[in-house]
Amino acid sequence: MTDLTGVEVVYDQGDEAEEKTVVATDYLTLIGEGFSIVVKNGDVVGRQGAGAEFLKNFKTVSRRHARFSKEGGKWYVEDLNSTNGTYVNNKPIPPNQKVEIKDGDVISLSSQVALRVKL
Repeated sequence: MTDLTGVEVVYDQGDEAEEKTVVATDYLTLIGEGFSIVVKNGDVVGRQGAGAEFLKNFKTVSRRHARFSKEGGKWYVEDLNSTNGTYVNNKPIPPNQKVEIKDGDVISLSSQVALRVKL
């Protein structure tokens, strides 16, 4: 459980609390082959969105491919009805449906672009 100060309270078997500092970030980084894209809450990634300077030459990536959002401390990706789909860890996600993503997940924008999530 994390409180509003960013301190996570973890209980062990004996009900003793241990506090851990959790760094809450308002962005995530998508790491590709030779580039990275910093994404903020609400950003759309694609050939005409965030990361366009890296994705513009990948014709299999849609102009507005996927939206990233943060709700309740968790990050989500949503395919924006792209032509070639969005995949999380090689599983296709349904268009216009948010799917939770975690540190280390691999998001594929079509079969040509794989991006590792860094929170």
